Amino acid sequence: MNVWRKQRDPSRTLHPLWRGVGCFLVILIPVAAWWLSGLAMEYLQVWLPEFARIVRRGGEQIIYIQIGLAIVLGLVLYMLLSFLSALLYTLVDQTDRLFSRSKPRDEQ
Repeated sequence: MNVWRKQRDPSRTLHPLWRGVGCFLVILIPVAAWWLSGLAMEYLQVWLPEFARIVRRGGEQIIYIQIGLAIVLGLVLYMLLSFLSALLYTLVDQTDRLFSRSKPRDEQ
């Protein structure tokens, strides 16, 4: 047995709701990234006439540009949601510690 490994409290497990949220995000992030990349492509075609000329010359290039943009936007969404979940987890963990300290000694 590894003595350096921190022992986990068996009563503290991941709630099944958080597993469902993770599964939902696995589906939501790529769909949202593809949708946002479509919006960005429309924006680029309307507001940048040079981009519209490039796309007209090579019809297949637009799908590759949209796929690349979707990958970048997916990574940005993932980083943003990871940061927000870490922040939320830190806040929840601190309130758990606060409430566990405020319990009377005979209940602990």
